[in-house]
Amino acid sequence: MKGIDKLIQQARVVAGIRGDELDQYDFSKLTTAELIELAYTDLPEERFQELAGKARKEHKDEEFHEEPEKE
Repeated sequence: MKGIDKLIQQARVVAGIRGDELDQYDFSKLTTAELIELAYTDLPEERFQELAGKARKEHKDEEFHEEPEKE
């Protein structure tokens, strides 16, 4: 598992260099091949966004919504 942890760490570094907010990603969602590609190749922006999209965390709407009062 140590090798995967190193790949995830390197992928986080690459995403950080590209200016992305790291807390919005869960790189463990990617396959080993995708992590290697992300971590160690100079990807075109389109491919980077594709992989980043797969790793992006799903954010649920946590905002509190009040029900309108019924008359």
